[in-house]
Amino acid sequence: MKKQKLKVIEMKNKQLYKISKFAYKEAFLESQLEMAGVNQAQILEKMEKNAKYMRNQDIALKIVVAIYLAAMVILPVQVFNLLNDAIGNGIPVQWAIFAGGISFSIFFTIQLLFLLTFGVYISSGFFSGEEFKWLSTLPLSKKELHKVTLFTFFRTIDAQFFTLVLGFPIATFFTTKNILLTFIAIIVSLLNMVFSFGILAVFGEKLNRIMKNSDFTLTTYKRFFEKIMEKEYKIMTFQEYLKNCNSYRKIVIMRKDIDKRPSNALDIAKIESEYGIRTSYYFRVSDKGNDEEIIKEIASLGHEIGYHYEDLAQTKGDFNKAIKRFEKNLDYLKQFYPVNTICMHGSPLSKWDNKAIWTKFNYHDYGIVGDFLFDLDFNQILYLTDTGRRWDGYKVSIRDKIKQNIKHNLKTTFGIIDALEKNNLPDKIVITTHPQRWSDNIFLWYKELISQNIKNMIKKSFFMVRKGYFPLSQIL
Repeated sequence: MKKQKLKVIEMKNKQLYKISKFAYKEAFLESQLEMAGVNQAQILEKMEKNAKYMRNQDIALKIVVAIYLAAMVILPVQVFNLLNDAIGNGIPVQWAIFAGGISFSIFFTIQLLFLLTFGVYISSGFFSGEEFKWLSTLPLSKKELHKVTLFTFFRTIDAQFFTLVLGFPIATFFTTKNILLTFIAIIVSLLNMVFSFGILAVFGEKLNRIMKNSDFTLTTYKRFFEKIMEKEYKIMTFQEYLKNCNSYRKIVIMRKDIDKRPSNALDIAKIESEYGIRTSYYFRVSDKGNDEEIIKEIASLGHEIGYHYEDLAQTKGDFNKAIKRFEKNLDYLKQFYPVNTICMHGSPLSKWDNKAIWTKFNYHDYGIVGDFLFDLDFNQILYLTDTGRRWDGYKVSIRDKIKQNIKHNLKTTFGIIDALEKNNLPDKIVITTHPQRWSDNIFLWYKELISQNIKNMIKKSFFMVRKGYFPLSQIL
């Protein structure tokens, strides 16, 4: 009877393991699409042409990871050979053991960092549970669902598992021909594997929790404009506002400054389009902010395209060259959209203020009906901007400053959402965002967080020097 019962459990586990294959395939597909960003259509097109495309990608990735992990085994093998020779040449054993301990610690640390680098993205998405909601529709108990989850996770790390467990012991055996050392290597590899994947699982889950409750993610951005819509604000482009500013009582003008990573702008544009929202996207004509295909696609979604000009800074204060550059770049953008509104790029590292170009020229002469800084009454409109990756960025901003009667002390997107919920914001609001700051990609999110905080410190230092708090002569 006991043998028969065990056999039933084993068969059931096999069935659950088979089910986990479908959960793993969905998780892998989701991770690939997320990493592809705006190139998701290309991946889907490849999948249509080749039914085995995702399977081949999965196998290729596992092979690459296994090769890298196996190659790392060279380090402890070489260390062993060097120490063996050193002992033979009279080096004290205790020093050899000390050096070997440090070397092997470095080896296992590198392995762990490699696993975190390559595996944290998949594991964080895995622990979000979003890809496995359909499993709850199956006639499975909680215990069985838990097993499916574990099996799916094992499928995620199976190549790493076998490489970690077998690579080091096999290399040890062929190098030493010593059974005892090989057995020790097996035990060490098993312990290292358990520790490494435990760290990976915990780290991935923690990152997922952080991202779910963090500012400047696409998830938070959705909550942001959903709350705006819930409070019955009319979201519109700057172009629409200039035509219909008195048509609605509650208005939000949403502006995007595309300084770099235009792919992020497209992600946001697609989300807004799904909600039937049209907003304004202002592009720099530079290597970082310019992508013709993305500009075309955003325009095709019904959004307004504008020019994020920086011509005076780019021409080092030469007004005649600046206006020629302005006209040329404006004509370039008009290939994709009938551009008739503009806004200035701050160019914080330049001594030239780009809006000063209009002290000598008139933008209306170039078919422009509105400039954000000159054609909005900020005494009646609240201006909110995520400059500096914070909503009180005027404290660190060099030029993105607006003189307005309506003051605020909002610091986070969640603070703005709360203010909206409590009806503490005025009827007319301008919201400026920089799409490169908004991402659900863990690595891009942290990269922007770190780089922007460094920039804020630098800009604050420049600001204090300019104000005379720290005379440059004293600093130098």
